[in-house]
Amino acid sequence: MDPTPLRVTELFCGIGGLAAALPPDAQVLAVDQSELARQSYAHNFGHTPKAWNIAGLKSIPSSDLLWLSPPCQPYTQRGEQRDLADKRSAALLRVCALIPQARPRFVGLENVPQFEGSEGHARFLDALQGYQIWQGVLCPSQLGVPNRRRRFYVLASQGGAVPEPVFAPESLRLSLYLDPHPDPALFLSNEDTTRLLGVLPIIALDQSTETFTSGYGRSLLKAGSLLRSADGRVRRFSPQEILRLHGFPEDFELAPGLDLVKQYKLVGNSLSVPVVRALLKALGID
Repeated sequence: MDPTPLRVTELFCGIGGLAAALPPDAQVLAVDQSELARQSYAHNFGHTPKAWNIAGLKSIPSSDLLWLSPPCQPYTQRGEQRDLADKRSAALLRVCALIPQARPRFVGLENVPQFEGSEGHARFLDALQGYQIWQGVLCPSQLGVPNRRRRFYVLASQGGAVPEPVFAPESLRLSLYLDPHPDPALFLSNEDTTRLLGVLPIIALDQSTETFTSGYGRSLLKAGSLLRSADGRVRRFSPQEILRLHGFPEDFELAPGLDLVKQYKLVGNSLSVPVVRALLKALGID
């Protein structure tokens, strides 16, 4: 890579999963319409994302790397899988229309596995005519992280073929990610545990967590794993524990004053930092 700082445009930036994976001297212009996400991003990275309406962008700022994590709801069962007919796809369509004009050196996209083969996927690949492309589904568990969070990624480069991302897995114990003194409010009552036993996604200390979604603070089912502690009690994972599983540094903090439901929504929408770091390295960015 050129020794000059990497210029990055990060669309749908959330709390900063890409920023946490980038070289420290990267110059990042981040964009997200969520005020809570922008506050947490600014709290950690020293600059505030723009609140631009991506569906109405006139152009993409000049950059070496364009990264986007567009809404996943158009491709999930809960989102009714309406694909490009979903109004939340308007922002992706606008970015696809602008990429041929902006022609950043690198482009990266993250979404749910169901994005692969969709109309949105096809439109995105059409926008990348002339780029060398790698695409595939990856999971933090491939890096030894005890968290299953399968996501579909696309990498595009004008600087030659994109090599397969290299993973060097090491087996990491779930206990390394846990709070030493978990908040008592995270524990389920004995009544709830007994009533929902056999239905709840409860894991043991030697297992891996399932994908945490933005609804983890509202639902006990199909939103992420619950943990059976050494004393037999069952609890939710804390937002900080999920951040660790996503690979954020220990000093990363969400914006102060957020209730648990809002914290879970933010962390559930985030990227896996170790996976993104491996992808950037495949592009020669590290």
